[in-house]
Amino acid sequence: MYTINEGSDGAKTYKTRYVAKSYSQVKGVDYQKTFAPTANLKSVRALLQIAAQHNLILHQMDVKTTYLNAPIDCEIYMDQAEGFEAPSSSNGRLVYKLNKSLYGLKQSGRNWNNVLHCFLLDNQFVQSPVDNCMYTKQFGSKMVVIPVWADDIIIAASAMVLMSEAKQMLQERFRMKDLGRLSYFLGVDFEQGDGFVKMSQRRYLSKILERFQMSDCKPRATPSEQKLEFGSETPCDTRRYREAVGSLVYAMT
Repeated sequence: MYTINEGSDGAKTYKTRYVAKSYSQVKGVDYQKTFAPTANLKSVRALLQIAAQHNLILHQMDVKTTYLNAPIDCEIYMDQAEGFEAPSSSNGRLVYKLNKSLYGLKQSGRNWNNVLHCFLLDNQFVQSPVDNCMYTKQFGSKMVVIPVWADDIIIAASAMVLMSEAKQMLQERFRMKDLGRLSYFLGVDFEQGDGFVKMSQRRYLSKILERFQMSDCKPRATPSEQKLEFGSETPCDTRRYREAVGSLVYAMT
């Protein structure tokens, strides 16, 4: 699989991954449960309010090759990667037996979440009773809060020494990329100052307009065309329409 990731500075990173064909998996044989939670965006906003009130430091980290940190939970075999096949001495067909969860498998997200969950609990973090992806650790009047969204992690800490300890804890167990101060997370730009945290979706919304060729459209007070007449109009691309609505729904939440 070939992907392009864009960072907070607009720089693009090109990646290729060896992924599994999940559509060929059989429930009860190749996987069991697949549900994996992510932090609620309302919880993230609540955390930012707490950070503004208590002057918490906000940083972010990214887990490298996330799913490869989790062991596989079923016996799964895969064909060799095209162009990288190892020949068999008996002229037979060789396959890979997976030891780790792999991108594309239905259960990989859940396996990774279980690994991170157990790791945080082992390090005395407490899981929130209202959001399964929010973890806190108290140090008297000080605290560290970690919300998790798959491989993206925010760390909120009362002091820089607590921030450094939390980062070191994660880096000793997982391959992590330290992204520094919270600036861009889930399509939202962040700016932190004395007593405030600003959130902006301008960049995300601009990308939506560019994607659907609407950058030059004039703003309207209503979400629909008031004088649209149906008749000989060419039918719209229903898939593209659903993509546009879904993008707006994400911005709304």
